[in-house]
Amino acid sequence: MSVHPDYSRLEVRLTELFESVSDYKSDEDGILDSKFESQSKSMPWQSLLEKLDSETGIPEGWTKGVISDIAKLNGKSWTKKKHPDEVHYVDLANTKNGVIESVTSYEFEDAPSRARRVLNPGDTIVGTVRPGNRSFAYIGQTEQPLTGSTGFAVLTPKEEFWSSLVYLATTNDDSIDEYARLADGGAYPAIKPAVVAETECAIPTGDIAKKFWEITGPMLKKANQNRLENEELAALRDTLLPKLLSGDIELPASEAD
Repeated sequence: MSVHPDYSRLEVRLTELFESVSDYKSDEDGILDSKFESQSKSMPWQSLLEKLDSETGIPEGWTKGVISDIAKLNGKSWTKKKHPDEVHYVDLANTKNGVIESVTSYEFEDAPSRARRVLNPGDTIVGTVRPGNRSFAYIGQTEQPLTGSTGFAVLTPKEEFWSSLVYLATTNDDSIDEYARLADGGAYPAIKPAVVAETECAIPTGDIAKKFWEITGPMLKKANQNRLENEELAALRDTLLPKLLSGDIELPASEAD
């Protein structure tokens, strides 16, 4: 896969990341929006473009590399001898475009045989079976530890500040399209997890990566928090609505009006 040197597109990806936050919950006070706008304007996009190395096409001080330079692939998996009593399973079918739509809990002995990948906060998961289906997500803080399908390539950043770069570099449209192009296997076209780990990228200096994480990290964490809150609200709705419709509970007269 090729390095994409068009850094003017980075601001667009930041905008997409910010919009993913509002997909879960509206920001009524506009606090995040204002913060994003001010931070985005403060990033030296123009100065980076002016300092592109003519031979490599990347900013001075950056290096050409691959995702495995800054992240570990499939770092930990459950085994028959070492596993929890219960797993909270994330599969490809319920993971779409950065959103884990549902998590299913199983006793380990009853869980699907593919429920083996240990997922930790900060990980990026990318579906390797039919990658064009866009089964990818960022793993945030959860009440229960998650276990992913072996159909995911699980990328664990070697340092926390690489988290957003790993996520954005492997889940942008160009990368997903390339994974889909490389997939083979007839009815279940797939790629090897190593293909995701070997995604080429331009690696910034540690200082720039840390600054990038300071800006984008809170957005990823906020998106995850909003998802968790929405799940709680949905569960509450599913519990109360049938009782409301059956007359088991009634709204106060003022609210009913």
